[in-house]
Amino acid sequence: MAVIEGTFTATGVTGNLSPELGSTRGSGQFNILLSGMGAGDIVILERSFDEGSTFFGVKEYDAIDANEVGAEPETGVKYRLNCTALAAAGPIIFRLSN
Repeated sequence: MAVIEGTFTATGVTGNLSPELGSTRGSGQFNILLSGMGAGDIVILERSFDEGSTFFGVKEYDAIDANEVGAEPETGVKYRLNCTALAAAGPIIFRLSN
């Protein structure tokens, strides 16, 4: 199982997560957790089809905590979180895992 977790105390990106396909752990499913989001905070779930050279926005999280499951049917796709605005008083806790 791969886990990328930590806190955003400033804008920036996480490491990359590659959901695992065709294994005993599932079919490309992965977890997304954001906690501590407040007014003015923006975190974007991004994915890359070229080994992490270029990332595209998948979903924007704005001021509301998230606890979701994502699914990726394609092999080799990488995901990351990009904190583009951090306006609330506390840090944002993040976790990507599969």
